[in-house]
Amino acid sequence: MVVGTIASTGTVVAEGNILGPCYAAQFAIGESGFVQGNVTAPEISVAGHVKGDLRAVKVQVHAHGVVDGDICYRTLSVEAGGLLNGTCRQAGDPLADMAKEPGEQVPNPAAGISLRANEVARK
Repeated sequence: MVVGTIASTGTVVAEGNILGPCYAAQFAIGESGFVQGNVTAPEISVAGHVKGDLRAVKVQVHAHGVVDGDICYRTLSVEAGGLLNGTCRQAGDPLADMAKEPGEQVPNPAAGISLRANEVARK
């Protein structure tokens, strides 16, 4: 299990458990993957399970994928058997208005991502 913030300027594939927010240029949740936290990336693919909000230009929910949370997207596709439990909102630029807590640094997956020390911890 990974606990903490995941941030990458590349592709992240989650095949295990992640607890915390995730930011990447591409983020894929494999069939054995479970993410509890918000995921922000230009492209998100869900074949496993995510409990959190998704914010992406392109979201794909595959046949066994489950999303328990809201989705803000430009394009969305859901295969037969994929489950969405939340609201879906189309936006021209879903990454432009990333919500954050006051004073919190939010990595932008489209630009360079800076992390503070010890932001990712493994259990």
